[in-house]
Amino acid sequence: MIFVKGTVLLGNPLGLLSQIIDDIENIKQIMIQYQKSLANKLSITQDNINKIQDTLHKEISKYNEQDDKKEYLEKIFQILITHKLNDYKDDDDINEVFDSFNFLF
Repeated sequence: MIFVKGTVLLGNPLGLLSQIIDDIENIKQIMIQYQKSLANKLSITQDNINKIQDTLHKEISKYNEQDDKKEYLEKIFQILITHKLNDYKDDDDINEVFDSFNFLF
């Protein structure tokens, strides 16, 4: 589930609500689900969890398009929750995020 904020854009002549992805809430929810998915909750420190979360916030801020943010969140969810890291071998952006960690996640 992707959390969005309804926002009226100034350039929208009909005044219709546009959906803007809520980066903070989505990453917060992914991290909650990630922690629940861990077989051994003590296998990762709070500092490392914070490092993952901070990195995800930094990386998602690079995307301007809502579709790109949605795709990024879906990939992150797949990696952290379902542990399917190998599915993204050809995705340099995603690989760089996880390669930057010097711990097992």
